[in-house]
Amino acid sequence: MDNLYVGLARTHSARGITSYAIESLGVVAARRRDVVEEYPEVAELADMLITNLVRIMGGIQNSVLSDHLDTIV
Repeated sequence: MDNLYVGLARTHSARGITSYAIESLGVVAARRRDVVEEYPEVAELADMLITNLVRIMGGIQNSVLSDHLDTIV
């Protein structure tokens, strides 16, 4: 039963991380538009920043869920 609670806690954590990631990406994307408008030469760098942010958030979600995936499913 303890594993079930741990699994549920990890699922809840992943949902919080997902919500935070979506909000963060929205803020970064909006800021990216402003910066690229003024400095078009940094567009590729800004795109890489967003890509890396998505990878980091995905990695965090994966690590939160990976240990107890069997208890969630």
